[in-house]
Parts: sequence; C-alpha cells; structure tokens
Amino acid sequence: MVKTKSQMSEGKIVVGVDLHPDSFAAALVSGSSISRMKLLRRFTKVDSSQWKTWLKKNVPLGSIVVMEASGNSFEFAEIAENYGCKAIVLNSVSAGRIGKAYCKNDPKDALRAAKIYLCGLAEHVWCPDEGTRIRREVIAGHEHSKKDFTRASNRIKSFLNGHGVRLPKGSHLRKDKTRQWILSTYKWNSEQRFIIQNLFDNYDHASTQRQKYHQEIGQAVLNTPGMGQLMHLCGIRLLTAYSLIASIGDIGRFDSPKKLVAYLGLAPSVRESGEKSVNGRLQKGGRKQTKSILMQAAQSILKSKNESGKHLREWGIRLTMRKTKNIAVAGIARKLAVAVWYMLKGFIPEIIEAENELKKKMKKVAEELRLGFIQKLGYQKVCHFVDEYTLILLSYSNTIKMNHAFSQKE
Repeated sequence: MVKTKSQMSEGKIVVGVDLHPDSFAAALVSGSSISRMKLLRRFTKVDSSQWKTWLKKNVPLGSIVVMEASGNSFEFAEIAENYGCKAIVLNSVSAGRIGKAYCKNDPKDALRAAKIYLCGLAEHVWCPDEGTRIRREVIAGHEHSKKDFTRASNRIKSFLNGHGVRLPKGSHLRKDKTRQWILSTYKWNSEQRFIIQNLFDNYDHASTQRQKYHQEIGQAVLNTPGMGQLMHLCGIRLLTAYSLIASIGDIGRFDSPKKLVAYLGLAPSVRESGEKSVNGRLQKGGRKQTKSILMQAAQSILKSKNESGKHLREWGIRLTMRKTKNIAVAGIARKLAVAVWYMLKGFIPEIIEAENELKKKMKKVAEELRLGFIQKLGYQKVCHFVDEYTLILLSYSNTIKMNHAFSQKE
C-alpha cells in the first residue's frame, strides 16, 4: 500500500488493531484528529500468524499501530516496531471506559482503538523489553506454582478432615514422620491409602515446582547487581527484589519517586471539590502482585527488631496509634518504594542494613534455597555462601557511595 499526497498532508497513518489469540481485525485511518480522520481500509478475521506479512503488505513504514493491552499485545507490538512502525499499547481499563457503543464487533473495536489514540484520552502502556517480559513470565509461573502447592496441601487436609483427622500443630506434610502418623492414626482401607498416596505425590510435585522457581529467581538475583543491591534494603529478599525489577523495568522512565509509587498502586486516591480535599484508599490498579509483595515486606518490618528498620518501624507504630494498622502497612510499603527508586538511581537510603543484619538475611536466603542448591553453586557450607554474598551486597553499596562522592567532587 502506498501513501497518496493527500494522505501524507493529513498526517501519518494510524492503524487500530483488535487482537485475539487466533485472529485480529484492523482499521487504517489518516488524519491528525478525529474531525479530520478518514477511514482508508478495514480488515477482519486475519490470521494472527500472518501479522508480519500483513504489516509488510498493507501498512506503510512509519505508521502508528495502536492496540489495547492484552496477553499477546506486547509480542505484536515488538514485531510492529521491528518492521518500522511506532507501536502504542493502550491501557485496557481507560480505553474500555471511553469506547462504549450499542454495536460491538471486531472491526468497530479496531476503529475505536484508532479514534481513542487520535483523541488522546486513553493512557499508554509501557512496552517492556525482552528481559523484563521474561522476568514477568517467571514471576507469573512462580505465582501459579504457589497456588498449585497451596491447593495440594489443602486437598490433603480436606481429605483428612472428612475422616475426623486433624494434623497436630507444627507438623509439616513434607516430613516422613508426619506422613507415617497420617497413615497409622486411622484405619484406612486400600482404596483410601491409594488416594492418600496420590495426594502426597501431587503435593511433592507442586513443592518441587515451587522450589525450582524459587531457585531460578534466587540465582538471577544473586548474579545481577541491579537486583542484588535491592536486598541491601530492610525487608527485601529474593522474591521481592526480583518482582520489583520485573515490574519496574527501566527506572529511567520514572522521573520522581512519586511516579514509581503511583505506578505500583501505593498512592492514596485524592478527591477535591471546591475547598475540600480528602485522601482516600489506595488507588485501584497498579502492579497488584508487586504491591502485595511490598505490603508483606512492610508487615515484616513492622514486626522485626532490626536496627536498620527501627526508624521506619517506630514511624509505623505511631501511625498505627493514630490511624489503623492497614494504613501504617501501606505507608511503610510506600516508603519502601521510594527507597527502591533512590537505590536504583544510585543513592543510598537510610534503611539499608548493616553487615550483621545482612548475614542474618543471607542465612534465611540459604534456608529458602536449600543446601543442595547452594552446593551446586560451588559452596560446601552455608557459612561460606553467607559470607561471600554478604561481601558482594556490601560492595554494591560501596560502589554507589564512591560514585556519589566522585560526582559531588566534580
């Protein structure tokens, strides 16, 4: 398809796309605004596997390809960018609020995407790079493994409860002692023993999968300086550091810590009318998974006795006395997000942990990763692993301090 002179004078070609797993619809329009928009061509039920070929055949280089955020939108956007177009992914929530009509089908949704872009009302979504997308996939897989593990554990307990058997406090299903107690505490017949053994097998499989994800995340954090330096902050360990980097991606796209806080969904909602201004609950949306992980980190800070988190903990306790515990936890999580922004920007926040506290943290990390995995990394003893990675974490902070001091001299 070739541009005509009239189309070039009216602005670039905008391509609205409605994506589905197997097919897509598209609408090509020209014009710099809705009032000047002209519909050039429509496509419907095009095979998704023909996306690259379709672009080369029908879309001019330099066009703007617009689509709503969905499961495969980032993959299609990357192909469009490589082809030579500018790909824009719209926030599906804000786009859905704008485009409501009595008639809804794929061609109209594709045209609606182009109109929403031209009117400029919908928010754009950042298209993550390949590394960030992979990290987000790992985090999603880890969450699925956690859910599978919880379901497997609950199925065993549900089966036992159906026969009036309650596990003693402090017992763990992965221990042979607990399993022998389960088999001997009730007169199970052969069919019931078969069911119990099958439940144990499902539990073991889910536990193994969860542990594999945790070890993969642990290895990535320990070998990546950008993630490792976050573990120097109070309340942040392997999963939190990895999830933060997976959510944030390039820290350069956040000009201030307030923007990062809002992106993570930790900023309070604000309602103003006339002279009244009220701060309400946390805003909806944001990176829900990372927000919940930061909330858990905030709760651990509120309960811990570490010297590095003393100032933050005391502030949270005072806020709990004036407000509620939930508000205090949200406030601590917000301060953690601010500290993460400063850390990734090359500054040292006040809530970094001292060497002895880092050693305690690395001991907990070693327990999570387990001895067998640590030996695969080349450490015969846990103490060797703890000492070396404590020094590595300290070296990250020392490097930041040296760079900051050098920049001040300049």
